[in-house]
This record gives sequence, structure tokens and C-alpha cells, in this order.
Amino acid sequence: MSRMMIRRESTRSNNQGQQDEDALRRFNIPLTLEDITQSSTEEYNRHLVRLSHLSSEQIHVIKDIRRRGKNKVWIVVIFYKR
Repeated sequence: MSRMMIRRESTRSNNQGQQDEDALRRFNIPLTLEDITQSSTEEYNRHLVRLSHLSSEQIHVIKDIRRRGKNKVWIVVIFYKR
């Protein structure tokens, strides 16, 4: 992967991160991006239990952010294994 591709991915990631932060505010979700994407599975599940009063749409937003965050990590891992 060239430096140009890495830069594009980085810009895209930053833009997506901003969109995710906006979604958290828009849906009144009391978690940060770090809480969602960087916590262990156990911590993440505790957050979901603690926030069981959230609507299904809010839970969907949280899970979508978590999935994209984990996919980004795996892309980096796979890229550097090559």
C-alpha cells in the first residue's frame, strides 16, 4: 500500500470519526468513541447492560460504531503482516 493510500485511509478515518462523534451527540448516547471502540468485550458488554434503557436505534448506532472501529484495527493488523 502506498503512502498516498495510507493518507486517504487516514483522512477517511478522521472524517468517519467525526461523523461517529456527531451521531453520539445527536442520539444522546452517553459514551465516548474510546468507550465504544477501545474497551474490551467484557467492558463493552457492561456498558450495554448499564445502558439498557437506550432505544434500539441508539443501541444500533453503538454497535455500528464498534463494528467499524474493530474492522479498522484488523485492516491495520493484516496490512502490517504482509
